[in-house]
Amino acid sequence: MTSKDLLDFFLSVVIVGLGIQCLALNQEIKDTAATYENRLEIQQSKYEDEIIDLKQKLYGKSFELDMATNHIELLNAENGASE
Repeated sequence: MTSKDLLDFFLSVVIVGLGIQCLALNQEIKDTAATYENRLEIQQSKYEDEIIDLKQKLYGKSFELDMATNHIELLNAENGASE
């Protein structure tokens, strides 16, 4: 075996090793991306739940305001009728 053959063999081994490392790195990147995607989906779900809660609270406050307005109108009508 000549030194050129040894060099070719060595470079082939290095190239195969780099290829294996690239495959492993690619899988790690995919796993990390999937983890972040899951986290984002969970966070989005939490935000959507918060939006629903806020809308319900807003609706409740709007209802309370309508009731208070009606009460004030009734009081004004009673005061106007009694005068």
